[in-house]
Amino acid sequence: MAKKINLFVFCLVFSSAYAEEFIPLPASDILYIIDGDTIIIRCEDCKGSKIKVRVMGVDTPEIEAKCEPEKILAREAKQFAVGKIREAETIELIPNPKRCYGPYERLLAWVRLDGEDLATMLIEAGLGRPYLGNRRESWCD
Repeated sequence: MAKKINLFVFCLVFSSAYAEEFIPLPASDILYIIDGDTIIIRCEDCKGSKIKVRVMGVDTPEIEAKCEPEKILAREAKQFAVGKIREAETIELIPNPKRCYGPYERLLAWVRLDGEDLATMLIEAGLGRPYLGNRRESWCD
């Protein structure tokens, strides 16, 4: 599912003060959607490198969960994200200005589809919870 996206640099590694304007980079491709809150992109300006992106602002159930209800909800969240991304005419990734990468070496970024926040869409659909890096709650309880 190759889809062109715009990736904006909003994080300067060398400075605690960050740019007030987004800096557009060349379009990239979405290669794969792992689950509701993780996607893999190929950055054309990065010699074809694959980059995992953690969708900021939301926690979705895990595909490899401990309990069946979480696995089912995880598949629903993934399909929801796939559908929204396929429908979108414009996709923007806005990296977290305070912390570019999180655990598991994923780029931390807000994802906007036609100007709408993917995290908010997932939460409003009941397929995700607000998440800002705090301790994750279990989906199996």
